[in-house]
Amino acid sequence: MDDFLNALQEILPAFGASMDDLERCRLNGIVEFGGRHAHIFKRTMLLAEQVKVSRGSPLVTCLLEGPSGSGKTAMASSVGISSDFPYVKIVSAESMIGLSESTKCAQIVKVFEDAYKSPLSIVILDDIQRLLEYVAIGPRFSNLISQTSMVLLKRLPPKVFSSLVLIIDS
Repeated sequence: MDDFLNALQEILPAFGASMDDLERCRLNGIVEFGGRHAHIFKRTMLLAEQVKVSRGSPLVTCLLEGPSGSGKTAMASSVGISSDFPYVKIVSAESMIGLSESTKCAQIVKVFEDAYKSPLSIVILDDIQRLLEYVAIGPRFSNLISQTSMVLLKRLPPKVFSSLVLIIDS
């Protein structure tokens, strides 16, 4: 029986909230910068609540934009943890280092398709510019990842499911 219980702890579920990833995004906690910061967090939590209770808006997207290191990812992670949604995933460029464009697209599509299998889900696209491989000089970006992201951000989940997508940009 002990072996079975140990195996349950070792095996990570394919679905659900990746709490370790979310907690890692806010290791040092969140520093309150005043009323504006609290207002943004409260509004983002209201979006999560809207996704929970409203059947009229099955897909809600929100862009968190600000300077690098200002806590956007930590805030989005806190929303994911506080919302108690059964499916919360963070998609970041650091988890896709060394992958080809098509493999990155396949992983992003898989996250969204898994989100559509959960009644309530949050997908966090962390540092969208790095995900799109955007370079200001040129300018250059991955058209394949850009088109995939645009399609997924506009595609509504199945009727009984609702999703919140938080996009982080610097």
